[in-house]
Amino acid sequence: MSHPNRPLRALALLSLLPTLASPLSGCTEGIDRSAQAAKERIFSPEEPRPEITRAAETLNPTSLPGSPKLFRRIVGMERLETARRIGRHRAITNVKMEWVREGRSVTLSENHELAVDEDGHFKALYRNDADAGIETLFVDGQAFTKTRYGPFRPRRLDRAQESAWRNRAAPGGPLLLSMLGGRIVVQPGEPLEQDGRPAKRFQMTLSAVEPTDKQDNLPPPVYGQWRDPRSGDVLPGPDPDTARRLQFEKNRQPQSLEGHVVVDDATSILLGIHAKATFTVPPMEDEDDEARLTLTIDYSVYPSSSLKVMPPSEDEVEPLKLPRTLKDPLAFLKGEIRKESAKEQEPEDDPPAEDERTPERP
Repeated sequence: MSHPNRPLRALALLSLLPTLASPLSGCTEGIDRSAQAAKERIFSPEEPRPEITRAAETLNPTSLPGSPKLFRRIVGMERLETARRIGRHRAITNVKMEWVREGRSVTLSENHELAVDEDGHFKALYRNDADAGIETLFVDGQAFTKTRYGPFRPRRLDRAQESAWRNRAAPGGPLLLSMLGGRIVVQPGEPLEQDGRPAKRFQMTLSAVEPTDKQDNLPPPVYGQWRDPRSGDVLPGPDPDTARRLQFEKNRQPQSLEGHVVVDDATSILLGIHAKATFTVPPMEDEDDEARLTLTIDYSVYPSSSLKVMPPSEDEVEPLKLPRTLKDPLAFLKGEIRKESAKEQEPEDDPPAEDERTPERP
């Protein structure tokens, strides 16, 4: 016998079905949209590298006198973006530093040569007047380095190291910005030709106004301990050499600047720098006289369509030698294992002879 309320219950259930189905359908649609978005991200074209995007930006060199930000953008341009804009080229930088303090002077001259193509392959050579130097090659993802008179050796590096080495090989613009910061006044440009390329030359002078965009909200640095070679005591850092360098970076005062920069009209890259700047550094606690630094920077770019960076020949490369512990991490245990094995293989001592036995006590 059927229940009298069964038809009513069936009708009530049918009336609830659309209500129950609507949330489920909304969830399904949300999942489908998320899956579709993920599929589009996975199969979308790869985004161009940052230097390609930056190289496509249009820069107007005529605006340099009134735009410190544009000046920093052009003078501090990374080498790979420069290569994307102008193609294969050579960059030569000569830096001379002369320190004078208490009537004594110390000079150091550096020469940097960089050859780079539009794909980022480069050859960098650094030399100084102390007969020291280093040469670096980066071709097809492989890096090689050598000292002034040594053989090439393969180096393991990641992309961050490769980019840093390439930028360090042409330090003219970054060095000018780091030493003088925002205290550079740029005069209106004068048209000229450099190696047949139309360009503009901008004279530079020292600004009397301190830059307002310094980062003063950084956490204080932490320095390790160092051992005094005279007393042998371990003292908190920084050590004297680091303290002198930090004092120069913090307290140096630019006194003068003369020179110019040359910017290419077609590509807006930096074609040349000729600058001479002087600085003073207040004396430290145990000193009486201030120090003076004269910095000279000469930087030039030479486009070369025939330039080709080649890896070193096999005769010039010394194979990479790994530490012994990496070849056999358990080598130090072999001696102990050999001793234990020798002990196990030794026969037991023979019983003493009859005449060697200890006589019994009466």
